[in-house]
Amino acid sequence: MYDKLFMALIMLAMNIGGRFIVMDLPQSIEQIFTTSSLLRTFVIFALFFSATQDVIISIILTLLFIIIMKYLLNCDSEFCLLNKETFKSKLDAKENKSNVISEEEFMKAKKTVESFMNQKYSTL
Repeated sequence: MYDKLFMALIMLAMNIGGRFIVMDLPQSIEQIFTTSSLLRTFVIFALFFSATQDVIISIILTLLFIIIMKYLLNCDSEFCLLNKETFKSKLDAKENKSNVISEEEFMKAKKTVESFMNQKYSTL
């Protein structure tokens, strides 16, 4: 039984990480998966079933996954076990950090604008 659970967790980890590997999905397919909660739940079930080959264990693991991800680890849920203030402040800091423009980025952008201006005025 433990080997089935271990394989299920390995399959889950591979599939969660796999979304970063396949970035070439057409927008229409990506939209189907982002809008259909039932389809995502089925994919999670299929993932667990392919790892365990046991329908009952797969259903239980799927339900546990949904409870953990949707309620216990979701900062917007009232049942969240995470420290919401710490988590949200880290997200805010990360967002602010990603908006900071380095001097190197500024210089590259400046060169690009100067190159564009030179091309534009050299053709006139």
